[in-house]
Amino acid sequence: MRQLWDQFYFNAVLAGLRHDGLRKTLIELTKGDAELNKLWIDFQQELDRVWAQDHPNDGTQCGGITCSHNPSE
Repeated sequence: MRQLWDQFYFNAVLAGLRHDGLRKTLIELTKGDAELNKLWIDFQQELDRVWAQDHPNDGTQCGGITCSHNPSE
């Protein structure tokens, strides 16, 4: 599944995260109910990794999906 993620879903997720409203909704979902948060941990880490790779190379640090950097398209 990793190859499918890397070759297809990674780009699809990144495109979705570039939509500010969708990204902010995902942030709110990951802050919700404590029991639900346990289910998000691995996926949120992957979303953070995907979003951080799109961070501009301007010397600033990306905090994952909570970072509101201007995505490179």
